[in-house]
Amino acid sequence: MAALGLEPLYLTNTSYPSRSRIASSQMLYNMYSENTIQSSPFQAPSLYNIPGTTLWKRIEGNNNPYYGSVVMNNYLYVVFGNEVYKIDTNKNVTNIGTLATSPGRVRMVENGLQVTIITSSGIGYYYTESSNTFGQITDEQFPIVNGAASLDGYTIVPKAETGEFYVSDLRDTTAWSDLARATAEALSDNIVAVATYQRQLFLMGERSIEIWYDSGVSAQPFRPVNQTFIAQGLIGKNAYTVSNSGLFWIADNKSIFMTQSYNAKKISTFGIDNFISKLTKPENIIAFSYIEEGHEFINFTSQEDEVTITYDVSTDSWHNRGSLNAGGTAQTYWGATDAIAFDNKIIVPGIVAGTLYYLDPLVYTESGRTMTSEVVSSTLFFNFNRFTVNQLVLVMENGVGVSEPDQGSDPLIEMSYSIDGGKTRKIARATYIGKQGEYLTQIKWENLGQARSFIFYFKITDPIPRIIVGAFYQKTMGGV
Repeated sequence: MAALGLEPLYLTNTSYPSRSRIASSQMLYNMYSENTIQSSPFQAPSLYNIPGTTLWKRIEGNNNPYYGSVVMNNYLYVVFGNEVYKIDTNKNVTNIGTLATSPGRVRMVENGLQVTIITSSGIGYYYTESSNTFGQITDEQFPIVNGAASLDGYTIVPKAETGEFYVSDLRDTTAWSDLARATAEALSDNIVAVATYQRQLFLMGERSIEIWYDSGVSAQPFRPVNQTFIAQGLIGKNAYTVSNSGLFWIADNKSIFMTQSYNAKKISTFGIDNFISKLTKPENIIAFSYIEEGHEFINFTSQEDEVTITYDVSTDSWHNRGSLNAGGTAQTYWGATDAIAFDNKIIVPGIVAGTLYYLDPLVYTESGRTMTSEVVSSTLFFNFNRFTVNQLVLVMENGVGVSEPDQGSDPLIEMSYSIDGGKTRKIARATYIGKQGEYLTQIKWENLGQARSFIFYFKITDPIPRIIVGAFYQKTMGGV
């Protein structure tokens, strides 16, 4: 039969791995989608690489892991190992104190005058900026806690293994009254964490979330908002984050939600729910968020299972992120384990111990190691009819090779494909993206064979821009 003209191939706008790979193997790895304008000849979303990282500051003499941070009054407060540092926008570093034990992940909040640090064991520390005073919170009313939040100058902490929460004196995280406490009322579940959003307090329990507000009266000023109750709890004390659009969290039923007014909106797909249910320790997931170039990214990382999934609020889509491990031999979770808006940058700690990087859209490496980007397409299928793919064409930013030899001067893109529903892949075939300035380079593959279905895999490992705006194929129907 005669070959037809080129037809558009829908790659994907999201990571949506289904329980059935042939139904959906779609994935974006270190790539995210962006909707095209209506007048564009390419109607499918364009795909862009996530930023690389550039060194911002190395903490001299500290090779310990990152545990937490907060920004107050144009200073970045950060914990590496036991040590607490204060850093200004000129990158001057001051060691302001030492935690008694190596704390693991900490929760840090500020009230405008003081920074509060809650260790993983529930011990509280404070730093008062005006007096340069650091120490442990020793008020006898201060309990062992699960975390902290700050609202209207108050520090709020949930007492561990209970439904109670405590409120500090106004703008004094060292002072706590026995009268300034209350109990979540809707269910008898324990409070896992507390968070604040739009001047309201969220008590995040094991099976429910209550929303309280500052009434402005009494030693304990917070009162429940009438008739507000969210019937999804929080799976782990670090599995939530607050961003511009709301509170985002992994619930006790292993789905992902965001607040919408006083309700919960499910944002995870069935495939992601299934993925979370199979994680080794979903209760240990770390969530954090940041906003860049109009995209609001919500990140969820499981270090035990070495995976990061990211939700893009602006496009209601998902993608995967990952970094090369320290030996450069395998992909693991995204090295950035937090994101802080500071010094007009997005600072990302966690990539290298004792070191702060920032997201850099003009860089395609992380701590010197080239990032890998991959796209897995939707399934090409025509009702069990056999067909031959004569040609596959990718439209992307080409001629983007760099001038340095062996550093992407002759960049390649690998393509492999599956004809058995994603169970196996044919051997990858690489083609050139084009040297610097070779803007007319055609990126195509020919004579891919005959099957009843095709899934295409595209992979880039050279340190170059990765922008894909369309894909097309030519087929011939028929065959045995």
